[in-house]
Parts: sequence; structure tokens; C-alpha cells
Amino acid sequence: MGFHYLESGVIWDRALEFQVQSITRSWDNDAFLRPFISTAITGTVTAYGHISSLETKAQIAIFTTFVLAMDDPDIFKSLACRDFPRRMCTGSIQLEDGLLREFARVLENMWNHYTDFAANTIYSSGLRFINGCILENDHPDSAAGRNTLPFVEYKRIMSATAEAYTCFIWDKTTFPNVTEYMKAIPDTMLFVSYVNDIMSFYKEELAGEANNYIHERATITGGSVSETLYRVIDDTVVAVERVRRILGEGAARAAWESFATGYITVHIENPRYRLGEILRF
Repeated sequence: MGFHYLESGVIWDRALEFQVQSITRSWDNDAFLRPFISTAITGTVTAYGHISSLETKAQIAIFTTFVLAMDDPDIFKSLACRDFPRRMCTGSIQLEDGLLREFARVLENMWNHYTDFAANTIYSSGLRFINGCILENDHPDSAAGRNTLPFVEYKRIMSATAEAYTCFIWDKTTFPNVTEYMKAIPDTMLFVSYVNDIMSFYKEELAGEANNYIHERATITGGSVSETLYRVIDDTVVAVERVRRILGEGAARAAWESFATGYITVHIENPRYRLGEILRF
């Protein structure tokens, strides 16, 4: 795909850490989120280091903190997350205290950092993530049938918050015109989802996990798991090539390349994925 692994690995940003802590330290029950903050900051610095605004990166990091926390079924249940979209719709969440009110504020703040189109997309992606969690928590064994690949893709896009992490690449201060990048959004969403699936494959195989995109796609298509993995890799390469053709040369392309390289680096460097056991540089 033409990416170069960042040999320096991930970078820690003390200023961003302070910014995030200054926002979150006054929150009630922030102990739920504390274990996820450092991972979120690392991911933000590495994948979105091209963004100059500290405030914008803080919003990405806090959004990511919430996503990581809510991905835990126990936390999702304890925070009553499944009712969050309805409370957002009725406006009752703005009258409440607690962590979900803070998540609502994070979503509301996106319009300060992104164009209307991008902020709308990030907002709706956050709600779809919660809907995806409901689907996965309530129906963890929704077996894939021969004709259900679109459903599996649909479920994957929701759970990956791919739209949000795509739109985060192009902040409105640097990219006030959405036409600079909008046609690259669908393929970047595929990149976000598929890279995570590819990079997660090793640890999930070691753990004997089969409730994931690669295994579901293999079941649907009738291919072996290894064949399906390579097809996903091929699909990712094709998506990357299309993005590069769409963006051409210039600032939007440079931002995308910085994100893509950093996003891969996040997975390689995170011990959770255990890729250090098989990759040598």
C-alpha cells in the first residue's frame, strides 16, 4: 500500500494529556473512563498528529475514550447507554448530570472543529455506534447466512465508528471546503474498518475468537478464513488506491497519508494486538 511504519513508534503528548485531564477531571464517575484515556490519547496523537489544534485533538481523544469504554458491555449497561439516542432526541440529556451528558457535550462540540457536513456525520456516527453496541450485545450470535454479507458490512461500519474517524482527518480550520475530501470518505471508511480487522486477526485467532468480521465473511462467502483474510487485505489495497486517485496531490491527500500511516502504527505498537510477536523491523 506504500505506507512506511513510523520507526519512532507512538508519541506521547503531555500538552494533550493535560488538556484532556482538564476537561475530564471534574466529571462524576470518571473512574469508568480513566483506564481508556491513555489509549485514546496515544491513538489521537499517532493517527491525527497532522492536526494543529490542541482543542480539536482533545475532542477526538475524549470521543475515543467514550467509544472504548462503551464497547465494554458491562460499562455500556451500567451507563444506560442504550437509551442515549432517545434522550438526545428529546433533549432530556441536556438536563442531566453524569457521563452521558458529557458525551453529548463532546458531540455538540464537533461543530466548533469540523464543517457542518463532517460534524453532522460524526454526530450520527456516534449514535450509530451505540445502536451497533445494542445489536451486538443483544444478538451476539446472529449467525450469518449465505445472503447476509451486506448485513455484516453494515454492522461492521456501525461498530467501527468509521464515519467519525474518517471525518476527523480533515478539521475545518485547514479544510473548510468539504469538496476537498468528501468523495474519499466511503473508501476511507473501509480502510478504517478493514485495517482494524486485519490487525486484530492475529490476537483473535490466538484467543480462539470467531465472532468477528473475518470469520463471518468467510462463513457467508464459503471461503476459508485465511482466504478471506487475504481478500480483505486486497480490498483494503484497492480502497487505498482509489483514495489516492480521488484526493490527488495536496493538503487533503497529505492529511490522509499521515492518518493512514499513524492508524497502522497505532495497531502495531499497541500490545493488545500482540503484533510484536510476529513483526520485526
